[in-house]
Amino acid sequence: MQNTNSGLFVPPPIKNFLSWILCRTISDPSALLLVTINIIFVIVAIIKHWTFSQIVWSYWMQSVIIGNIQFYKNPQFKIEKFKYWIKLE
Repeated sequence: MQNTNSGLFVPPPIKNFLSWILCRTISDPSALLLVTINIIFVIVAIIKHWTFSQIVWSYWMQSVIIGNIQFYKNPQFKIEKFKYWIKLE
């Protein structure tokens, strides 16, 4: 018996995972923005012939920016806790 489906066979667990990721990405604006920015990074890296270190550096900067945003969005963050570190008094 020959397979009449000309598309790529994707096992059900992987297909379910990919559909779950796609639904989560489309419904979450921050995830959609992150995926869009990563696609732009890949296109720019290909066009500009970036080296490996340039690619790693750009993704490292992206993770630093995301980490800072998440840190300040955290409701447990209070500047009073850090006054003795940064000496604002």
